Amino acid sequence: MRKLININNIMYLYILILILGSVLPLNSESSSLNNDYTLRIRHDYWLHVLIYLPIPVLLGLYLKGRSEEQIQLQINKFRFWTLIALFSFIITALFELVQLWIPYRVFNINDLISNGVGAIIGLSVMMIFWKRLLTALAA
Repeated sequence: MRKLININNIMYLYILILILGSVLPLNSESSSLNNDYTLRIRHDYWLHVLIYLPIPVLLGLYLKGRSEEQIQLQINKFRFWTLIALFSFIITALFELVQLWIPYRVFNINDLISNGVGAIIGLSVMMIFWKRLLTALAA
């Protein structure tokens, strides 16, 4: 029986959404995201945290499937988590850095920090619930 949820397809779709969100002109300076604050932090930055939070989870599931299906190697836990953290930070940085070369987008160091915070929170949550997540997906 074929699984209803294909992690690879979800990962590819999520990356495509991130690419589109990074290159399309979505948020203007007069947007409420730029002018409203919670805990003295712009809503725009909170949104960046939420958007990049799933990256480590999806990467972990993607790499776990790749290591079992194609490589057939046992990746030790430290290397596995290091790869996920490294790839998460590279992805979050690339999506912000690409905006340096897009005329209607603006690179913002605070966005980059928010992206990284989202990845750190996602990685932390994933490390805590990793076994439960694998068990739930296997069922």
